[in-house]
Amino acid sequence: TLRISLFTLGFSSLATQVFLIRECFSVLNGNELVIGIVMANWMLLTGAGAFIGRFFGRMKGKIPFLLFLQFLFSLLPILMLLKLDLWKAVSLPSGSVPGLIPVIHSMFLFQLPFCLLNGFLFVAYVHELSGITGKNASSGSYAIESVGGMFAGLLVNIFILKFSGMFVGLHILLIINLLVCLLFSITCEFRSQRIIMIPVCLIFMVLPFFSDLDTYTGKLFYPAQKLIFHKNTP
Repeated sequence: TLRISLFTLGFSSLATQVFLIRECFSVLNGNELVIGIVMANWMLLTGAGAFIGRFFGRMKGKIPFLLFLQFLFSLLPILMLLKLDLWKAVSLPSGSVPGLIPVIHSMFLFQLPFCLLNGFLFVAYVHELSGITGKNASSGSYAIESVGGMFAGLLVNIFILKFSGMFVGLHILLIINLLVCLLFSITCEFRSQRIIMIPVCLIFMVLPFFSDLDTYTGKLFYPAQKLIFHKNTP
């Protein structure tokens, strides 16, 4: 289960990064400077999350806490991109481009939860896997996570973005992560965790089917106008 979680962590991390950068190009009229800010935040905050993860081994009730963090991690990609779109639509006049300082502040806050948790979970999984195998699992864990990122790059760029919108892709990512949560819950020795997490995960898998977030966010950027067509390009 931990190896599957590591693979999914790498897959989700790179897939979310691709979605975020593409959305910054679209929503913020992004250029190299904006993408540099996003990537700098990504490395800084993920590193900070990994540093905090050093203290995971000292915690009590680690497995239930890890399961909760995995569930939270599942929701954060779609929430981060939705917050970005809502911020642009609500705080800036239609058709305008935000300045550099608001972009720096806002992107840091938007990326903070996901990137911190991304770094923390990697260290936590390595710690748990090392405890099970009885040896340092850092190199093997990094390899598994990297393979997950490679698959994400291929799947997102070649298939998901070609045949669907961004939020449909994020919904697919949500389902993949929640399936890992379900697997984690089923194999967890704590019965109360299974009773709570299984129905919650199933509910959150189904909820996005009842909303077309791609169309909704598209309309936000063109108030008092009829949005006729909206499509992601390669």
